[in-house]
Amino acid sequence: TGTELWRALGDRPGYSTPIVAEIHGQRQVIFFTASRALGIAPTGGTALWSFPWKTSYDVNAATPIFVAPDKVLIASGYDVGGSLLRIPAPGSDAEVEALWHSRSLKNQFSSSVVVGEYIYGFDDSNLVCLDLATGERMWRARGFSHGSLLYADGHLVVLGEHGALALVRAAPGEYQEVARQQLFDSKTWTPPSLSRHTLYARDEHELVALELSPPG
Repeated sequence: TGTELWRALGDRPGYSTPIVAEIHGQRQVIFFTASRALGIAPTGGTALWSFPWKTSYDVNAATPIFVAPDKVLIASGYDVGGSLLRIPAPGSDAEVEALWHSRSLKNQFSSSVVVGEYIYGFDDSNLVCLDLATGERMWRARGFSHGSLLYADGHLVVLGEHGALALVRAAPGEYQEVARQQLFDSKTWTPPSLSRHTLYARDEHELVALELSPPG
């Protein structure tokens, strides 16, 4: 019906999208607000855990990523970087623990992706691969400025800020670019979307649909 069921906390928004996850058997909504990451009970709005996180201009825009069974990855731009958080069990005396912090994952506005044991995302204007367990940087690639990406079928579809589209193997050993095309000539801050074999991308003026051929 659209009836408001509850209202909680009053944090300022950080621009990111909330996600739903089950941690320690407890279903929760994970928010990345202007000042912290936190888990909220979907019925009642009770705060389950919280981790302070300060970024210039209150911009925490990248979507948090749930890493089963009990971890959450958060990252921001403005020279802050990213951290992998371990969420304690309900009722324990433990606090949320940052397992590592890396300034090599400065997500200005786009979200990273986790593939197996590795993170792929943007460190300001560089595309990077990090070890999920340690935060160690495996490789870095320039040439995209700020950009966005998605994962599909063993590859990263990367769209740079100035319209460069690239297909990159999701491999931690080294940066492996399979193909590249200059798709737009203006700002492209919107992440690409994939539906079956059709890739959708847009800049400030137009939407483009690309038909991708299956391998072989």
